[in-house]
Amino acid sequence: MPKFNYKAKKGPTEIVQGEIDAESEDAALGKIAAQGLIPLKLESLSKQAAPAPSAAPRKKEAPTPSSGPVKALDLAEKAKLQIKRRDFEIFTRQFAILLKANVPLLRIFGVLQKQADHPAFKLLLTDIQDQIRAGNSLSDALRNYPRIFNALYVNMIESGEISGTLDVVLRRLSDFSQKEAEIRSKIQSAMIYPIFLFVMGIATVFLLLTFILPRLMKVFEDLGTELPEITKSVITASHFCQDHWMVIVGTVVGLAVLFKTQGISKAQRKIIDPFLLKIPVFGDLIKKTETTKFLRSLELLYENGISLYKAVEVAARTVDNIAIQVQLETLREKLQGGATLTQSMQSVSYISDFVINMISVGEESGKLTEAVQETASFYEQEANQTVKLATALIEPFMILFIGGMIGFIVIAMLLPIFEISANAK
Repeated sequence: MPKFNYKAKKGPTEIVQGEIDAESEDAALGKIAAQGLIPLKLESLSKQAAPAPSAAPRKKEAPTPSSGPVKALDLAEKAKLQIKRRDFEIFTRQFAILLKANVPLLRIFGVLQKQADHPAFKLLLTDIQDQIRAGNSLSDALRNYPRIFNALYVNMIESGEISGTLDVVLRRLSDFSQKEAEIRSKIQSAMIYPIFLFVMGIATVFLLLTFILPRLMKVFEDLGTELPEITKSVITASHFCQDHWMVIVGTVVGLAVLFKTQGISKAQRKIIDPFLLKIPVFGDLIKKTETTKFLRSLELLYENGISLYKAVEVAARTVDNIAIQVQLETLREKLQGGATLTQSMQSVSYISDFVINMISVGEESGKLTEAVQETASFYEQEANQTVKLATALIEPFMILFIGGMIGFIVIAMLLPIFEISANAK
């Protein structure tokens, strides 16, 4: 039976070497993975011993990229690097599939790097591959990219490395990312039409005030009559838009570009986020989606063997709304002080009594993971229903709002004509 020499990772940092008997390379990889090891390199001893003057022995190792030298990243560049969310989701799913197929870790990143289209993504994969080749753990390599791999992702990978279940962890992370993407997609799809109505309505009003009404105002000037106050106010707005339309357009475009590139700062979100939670229907939707995200993250971490207080701390960071996140971050301190999860959650005003009661039942029965999972599923359905309700309410409201603005302008322009007609009689 052929012999193979291998190098593999055992746990987060230890690298082991040895020999193994197997019928083929794939069988050898399967035996190595069955020992809880992550294969890094595999070579056939029979091929190594055979005389081969014209060719070097083929190694079961990740191929070196053939696209030329890749720029090395320093720590500051790693901290700022970002990729598309879609690329991240595809990466996680492909990583899980390849690892389940017992492909060596270094070869996985070689394969993914060849498939990557975005230059930043290629840099990311190349750097991670180099760090693993240098002996660093996968979790340590990912930790250098906080904008791409959040605390939940890194902690899950680390626990998978320690327990030897990295393929299982990646599959769970892939399913988790897919559920998050589905919720996000439903919300975005529901908001596209109302946002389109709002933008087109505002643009229509701006065009009326800037380019259409000035022609009508010449008619009123020729008449020389006293205009109603409502008409004067519209004319004043029209003069302003006509005189400063370039500044207005430039400001809107500049703010859009600034928001796209820089986003909203944490200081600004501390002001905006609490206000968003007070908006009818929309605030309720935010609470439900954030509760679902927190519970899904908590379930994923706790089920994977991470301690409860650590799982709560990491899950709190996955929440986007700052107001909710600040309250959830206090849970770890309360748990370390001896309180139960139920008692700790009672201090979070944004968590409903239903969630607290479900968590209490789970703790008392010793089935906390199942309780969290059921609660998350329930709130996910509730969030979907709220999205439908919000869409049903927003669309007619936007139509009435835009129609009211245009109707106000039309009435303001027609009112002097009606008065002149009445005086003529």
